[in-house]
Amino acid sequence: MIYVYYGTLAITYVIAYLGANSKYKSVVLSKISVFLIFAILVFVSGFRSEYSIGDTSAYSHSYRLLASNPVVNAGTKDSGFRYFMLALQKISKDPQILIFTSAFITNLFLVLVLYRYAKPFELGVFLYFGTLLYYVTMNGIRQSIAGVIAFWAVKYIIKKDWFRYFLTVLIASTFHQSVLLMLPIYFLARKKAWSKAFWMVLGISVGLVAVFRPFLGIIVSLLEKTSYADYGRDMLNNSTSTNILRVFIALVPLVLAYFVRDRLREDWPESNIFIFMSLFNLIFYMFSTQYLYFYRLCIYFEL
Repeated sequence: MIYVYYGTLAITYVIAYLGANSKYKSVVLSKISVFLIFAILVFVSGFRSEYSIGDTSAYSHSYRLLASNPVVNAGTKDSGFRYFMLALQKISKDPQILIFTSAFITNLFLVLVLYRYAKPFELGVFLYFGTLLYYVTMNGIRQSIAGVIAFWAVKYIIKKDWFRYFLTVLIASTFHQSVLLMLPIYFLARKKAWSKAFWMVLGISVGLVAVFRPFLGIIVSLLEKTSYADYGRDMLNNSTSTNILRVFIALVPLVLAYFVRDRLREDWPESNIFIFMSLFNLIFYMFSTQYLYFYRLCIYFEL
C-alpha cells in the first residue's frame, strides 16, 4: 500500500504542476489536470479492498448488516450515513459501492476547494498526501465526508453567510456529530488573526491542556450523560497520545503566517479564516498529547 500511496502522490503532483504551470497558461488544460487528479484519487481510494485500511472492513461489515435488516430507527446516531447506505443498497448489496461512492464524494469536495483556494494548486495536492489526510479519508469514512463538507462550507464564512454555513454543517452532522464543533468556529474564524482574541484562545487552550489530566475525573463525569461516555471511560484507562513532533508540525503554518502577516493582510484578506483554522488544528493536536483521539477532530482544521 505504501508504494501505491507514494506513487499516487508523485503522479498527481506532476499532473497538478504541469496543468498549473503550462507555458500555454490554458484554463482548459488546468481543468483537465484537475479532473485527472480527481479521477486518480477516486480510483485508488474507491477500488481499495474492504480489508485494506483502518475501519474500511468495519464499514463494510455494517453495510452487510444493514442489508440484512434495512431499518433505520428514529433518533439513530448519525442517521444520515445510514440512509446514505440504504440508498446505495438499492443499487448494490456489495459494500464496494459504499467504499467507491464515499471516495467519490470526499475527493470531489476536497479537489474543488483545493482548486479554488490552494495557491499553488500542486502544493495543496502535495500536502493532501504529505499530511496523510488522503490516508485518513480511507480510514474514517463518515468523519471524512463530514469534514470535506465543512471544508467546502468555508466559502460561506468568507461570504459571511451564517445561515448557509450552519445549514451545511448541520447536514454534515448527520454523517458524524463531531462536526457540530464547527458551528462556534464560524464566529471565531471571522476575527482578525494575531488580535487579542487570537492570543486569548491560544492562551486559554494551553492552560486547559496543562490541567487536562488533573481534572480528568470531572471531564469523564460530564461525558457520562452523552453519546461520548465510552470515550470518557477510555480516557481513564488509556494514556496513549500522539507524538509531540506532530504539535510542532502543526505549528509550522502559524509561524510562517506570522512572519508574513502584513503581506497576507494586504494580499489575502480571507487569510484570517485559514490562520484561525490552523490555530484550532494546533490546539487539538496539543490536546491529543493528553488523549490520543482528540487528533480525530483535527481533520476539520487540518484540511
